[in-house]
Amino acid sequence: MDIKIAYLSHRGRSDMEDVVAMFSKDVGPITFQLIDHTNSSEYYLLHRELENIDSENFKRLSKLIREEVGLKDDDVLVIVSPRELNSPYKLENSFKNWVSYYIKNNIIIRSSGYDKVTEGKPYLGRMSQERLKSSD
Repeated sequence: MDIKIAYLSHRGRSDMEDVVAMFSKDVGPITFQLIDHTNSSEYYLLHRELENIDSENFKRLSKLIREEVGLKDDDVLVIVSPRELNSPYKLENSFKNWVSYYIKNNIIIRSSGYDKVTEGKPYLGRMSQERLKSSD
C-alpha cells in the first residue's frame, strides 16, 4: 500500500521530511512518499483560498491532488493542512477541535491548533518529536 502525503503549508517542510523518513524506516508493505508541489498547482491555489476545510472542500482538494499527481484509486492520500477542519461527523461535546478525519482513501490532518488539543501545552508534541529524533 502506498501512502502519499501532501503537505500544504509554507513552513516546516523539513519536519515533514523527517516524519516521512521515520515512517519509512519500518520494513513492510506500506510505503510513504511526500508529494512535491508548486505554489502554482491547482490544488495548492485552491487550498490557499480556503479559510477552513469542510467535507466538500476536502473532496475537491483530494480530487485535484489525485488528478495532478496521478494517484491510483487504492493509494492512500494524506493531506496535512494548517486550516481549521469542519468534520462531517457528529462532534462530541469537547473544547478540543477536530484534528483529522477521512473520506474513502483520503485523510486530512490539521497541523495547527495543538495548543487546544494538548490543553495549552503544545510543547508536549515537540518533546515527543525530539525524543524520536534522539532515539535514532
